[in-house]
Amino acid sequence: QLWNLDGVAFDSSVRSIRLEGGGRLSMGDFELALDIDRIQLDQHLRERIPPALRLIWDSYHPTGVASLRHTLILRDAQPVKNSTELSISQGSLRFQEPDILVDQLSGKVEITPDAISFRDPLEGKFFGAQALLSGKIELDALEPGRSDLELAIDGLVFEPRIYEVLPEAIQKAWDNFSPSGEFGLRVSAASEEYPPTVKEMRIVLAEVDGSYFDYPYPLRSLQGEIRYFDG
Repeated sequence: QLWNLDGVAFDSSVRSIRLEGGGRLSMGDFELALDIDRIQLDQHLRERIPPALRLIWDSYHPTGVASLRHTLILRDAQPVKNSTELSISQGSLRFQEPDILVDQLSGKVEITPDAISFRDPLEGKFFGAQALLSGKIELDALEPGRSDLELAIDGLVFEPRIYEVLPEAIQKAWDNFSPSGEFGLRVSAASEEYPPTVKEMRIVLAEVDGSYFDYPYPLRSLQGEIRYFDG
């Protein structure tokens, strides 16, 4: 028997909800697409998601607006595709280590039974500098597990508010060289078990000026990297 689904629903918290699908259930072949437009990433949504996913939510405190598309495709009663794509705009994420708030966030997040991943890096701003977040968090029965994330920020300026989010070892290098100019920041976080921990942090220098306290002359156009490894 051939089945077809086509309908809409209404919820005051979103702009629209649409469901489409069809197939032959007797053969185990079916396709389903659920579209929800303009979901607010807020406490109301947090309470609706599976409890295990709230662990990830509570780690990064997302905000913003999203459109959702869930796709389910079955062939011979076996899932060929079972994924949710979130298209986020006007969003933000807060990282606990280091304490970084990325705002003006946009991009796509893919959620499957196996992982939460960024098909392309999420783009945002940190103190006006461009920030890109890439990587994935693996799921096991929707429990977060192994994770590998990288935050890349370019166009930062050596100023006190940036100094405060850096680990003490990099702050000491900053104090020794009194740098000025722009730089990039790379934060790599990974773990076999959730939550991920910072494994490496890099300051990428390009045409930076400074002065070393043991050297009597100014330093110009410094290039290279300052690396911080956990442990």
